[in-house]
Amino acid sequence: MKNFLKYLYLYGLIIGGSVFLVEWHTGQVSRLVNSFRPPPVIIRDEDALPSKAETDPADEISRWEALSQKEKWQTIIDETEDRKDKVAIAYRTLAILESGKSSLLLEAMKNLKDLLHVHGLPNNLSTRLVKGLGDPEAPGPTARENLEAYKEIINSLRIATQPSSLKKLRELEALAAEEEAAK
Repeated sequence: MKNFLKYLYLYGLIIGGSVFLVEWHTGQVSRLVNSFRPPPVIIRDEDALPSKAETDPADEISRWEALSQKEKWQTIIDETEDRKDKVAIAYRTLAILESGKSSLLLEAMKNLKDLLHVHGLPNNLSTRLVKGLGDPEAPGPTARENLEAYKEIINSLRIATQPSSLKKLRELEALAAEEEAAK
């Protein structure tokens, strides 16, 4: 019986220590400690201004448009982080595509897929997003892949009849034909 208690104590210590280390490493211990503390007393003045000033969405859109005209992509990426409205996501996606940040490219592709179903984006954002996908002469996917992706995008954005879309489509078709002829 004495040996059993020794082993129970030893295994309890090992398992408990392991759980404690995992909890410590993941930060769960600090949450546990904070749950026992009383919540801080916050005294609010009813006449005080809100902690974050409300901004007019039109002002934000015009600011992002001005930043995009100046090609200040990093500023747009920083300002639109964790925003859920479609215009902010569109500007963030455009900034990621134009800046070429490879670490955020997956996010941009997910956003672009969601934005294909959004109509009425301001400042001609839909076509600018398509143009932001890249130049077909740049290294990357093959000309055939660019052509197929571009066709899918302009069809889902319903801009297939715009002259600039048709011109770009013809350029991509010519590049794909040249690529196939070179093989």
